[in-house]
Amino acid sequence: MYYVVYACDSDVWSKLVAKYLYDIVDNVPQQDAKRQIAGMFAEIDAETKSEQEKSEQVFREEVRAQLNALNAPQQNPADQRTAYRSGDSAKIAAAGVTKADADYIAALAALAGVE
Repeated sequence: MYYVVYACDSDVWSKLVAKYLYDIVDNVPQQDAKRQIAGMFAEIDAETKSEQEKSEQVFREEVRAQLNALNAPQQNPADQRTAYRSGDSAKIAAAGVTKADADYIAALAALAGVE
């Protein structure tokens, strides 16, 4: 097993995220939905550029929340958005978890020493 880590200039990353979102927006017929998606770009862009060091305790709490989310029904979009805006790192970490994330979360749990 091995891991591949990629690095990307933040300006290039912002342009990629913007292009992806605008491609989605072009395919959405409802104007309100288009505005809402476009408005989320700033939030997504800021989050991807966030460079904050986490304590071991915060990391473990996030991993525990992700493990719990694996066994819970997936959140609906409104609940996910509420979690993302809550400022609670554990809720944010768990909000987008799907069954496809099981191996990744298991690896994080092993690193964190969380069962």
